[in-house]
Amino acid sequence: MSLRPRLGPKEIILWEEFLPTAETIYSNIQYDIKVKPDPSAGFPVIDNYIKNWTDLNCPRIDVYATNKECKPVIIEVRPHADFTTIASVLTYYTLLQATGQLKSRAELCILCRNISDINIALAKSKGIIIYILKEGAGTPRII
Repeated sequence: MSLRPRLGPKEIILWEEFLPTAETIYSNIQYDIKVKPDPSAGFPVIDNYIKNWTDLNCPRIDVYATNKECKPVIIEVRPHADFTTIASVLTYYTLLQATGQLKSRAELCILCRNISDINIALAKSKGIIIYILKEGAGTPRII
């Protein structure tokens, strides 16, 4: 885990604009969470895969937090969200469950500046919360 976001320049600007809102909704905000199995937990089916799963190439969650109900929250930050953004959030969730790092249902979120109607419908069908924060707007639209 890193104490600072490992986001690109546009993502950092977007996150920093959203942070005052995030701090009212979420607690324990963490950045750059590595999603990889703990070899000591014993995953016999994927032992060979674990050997090759290094810190450098493992998936990383942009933002991981806790909501008011004490449930984990996975947030993907992308200025222009598309179907790969949705896939990323779902993949992080599935990997966290598969590696035993997540014991309960998590809240899945996307923070973006824009997203198409079809991707909104797809995200909503998977239970993903979408925060749309337009440039210069103080309050995000929640979908």
